[in-house]
Amino acid sequence: MQTLFWIGLLFAVGYAAGLLSERFRLPKVTGYLLTGLLLSPSVSGILPLSFMEGSREIVHFALAVIAFMIGGSLKLDKIRKLEKSIIAIMLGESELAFLTVWAGMVFGLTFLLPGKGEDVVMITALFLGAISAATAPAAVLAVIHQFRARGPLTLTILGVVATDDAVALINFSIVLGIASTLMGLTDAPLFVSLISPFVGIAVSLACGIAAGWLQGLHLRYVASESALVISSAAVLLLLYGSMDTFGFDGLLAAMAYGMTLVNSSARSDVLFLTIRHHFEEMIFVLFFLISGATMELEVMAQVWPVALLYVGLRLMGKVAGSRVGARLSGAPEAVRMHIGPALMPQAGVALGLALILYHHPEFGAIGTTVLNTVIAATVVNELVGPLLLKQMLVRAGEVEEKR
Repeated sequence: MQTLFWIGLLFAVGYAAGLLSERFRLPKVTGYLLTGLLLSPSVSGILPLSFMEGSREIVHFALAVIAFMIGGSLKLDKIRKLEKSIIAIMLGESELAFLTVWAGMVFGLTFLLPGKGEDVVMITALFLGAISAATAPAAVLAVIHQFRARGPLTLTILGVVATDDAVALINFSIVLGIASTLMGLTDAPLFVSLISPFVGIAVSLACGIAAGWLQGLHLRYVASESALVISSAAVLLLLYGSMDTFGFDGLLAAMAYGMTLVNSSARSDVLFLTIRHHFEEMIFVLFFLISGATMELEVMAQVWPVALLYVGLRLMGKVAGSRVGARLSGAPEAVRMHIGPALMPQAGVALGLALILYHHPEFGAIGTTVLNTVIAATVVNELVGPLLLKQMLVRAGEVEEKR
C-alpha cells in the first residue's frame, strides 16, 4: 500500500510542477525533473530508497509507451520527403559525437585523471564516445507534444531520436568487443563481437514490425476505443517484456511496432490520439519525476569536471555532425540551423549502456568512471536539454505557444 501512496504523491506534486512550468512557459519535463530531484533520497529524502528500488518496472512501462508513441508519430507519408535528411543527420550527429567525445576525452582525461595508464584512458574515452550517440526520446517527445510543435524540424528530430539509440548500441557493442580483445578478456574472434549487435537489432526490428502488422490486421475487427487501447497495450508489453527477457532491444522493438502500426492501419489514428489525450501526461509525470529522483548530486560533485567536459564535447559533436548531415542531404534551412542543440537530452539508453559496462567487473575502474560520468552528465543534459529543444523549435517557427 505504501507504493500506492508514493505514486499518488508523485501525481500530486507532478500536477503542481506542471502548472508552474506552464506559468513560466518552461518545458514540463524540466519542472518534473527538478521536482523529482528535490524529492530524491540524495536531497530531501522524502522518497524512500525502498520505493526507488521498486520503481524499475514503472520506468520500463513508461519507456515502452514512450517508444511506441515515437514510432506512432512517424507516418511515412509525412516523413518521406525528409527520409534522406533523417538518415544523413542521424549518422552525422551520432558518429561525429562519438569521434569528438573520444578524441576530446583522450586529451582531457590525461589531465583530469592523472596516474591512469594510457590504455585505461583510451578505453574509457572509447566507451564514453560510444554512449554519446544516444539521445533521450522521452524528453524529446514530451517537449514536442507539450508545445504542439509541427513542421520539418519536428519530424526530423523524431526520426533521428527514433534511430540514433540503435547506432549507440552498435557503437557500444563494437567498442566492448575491441576493448575486451585489447585487454585479453575474451577468446572469441573479434568479428563475432562486431556482428552480434547487428543481429540483435535485426531481431528487435523484425519482432516489432511483425507485431505491428499483426495488430494492424486485428484492429480491423475492433470497434471501441477501450478495446483499441487494451489490445494494443497487451501486444506492446508482451513485445517489450519478451525483448528484455531474451536480451534484445525493447525500445527499438516498441518503436518499430508503433511505426508499423500507424502505417498499416487507419484505425491506429484513433488509438494514438486516445493515448495522447488521456494517458500520455500521466506516463510523463511518473517517468520524469522518478528519473529526477534517481539523480545523485554527490556523484556529480565527485566527477563534475569529467562530466562537464563530456557534455560539452557531446553537444559540439551533435551540432557539427547534424549540420554536416543536413547540408549533404539538402535538408531545409530550419532543420540545418536548429537540429543540433535540440538533440542534447540524454538519459535512459545512455545510463543502461553505462550500467552494462559497470556490471562487467573485469573492466574495474573503467566501468565505475564511465557510469559516474554518465550519471552526472544526465543531470545537465536532462535539465538543460529540454530548454534548448524548446528554444530551437521556437526559433524554427514550429511551436504553438499558449497566450
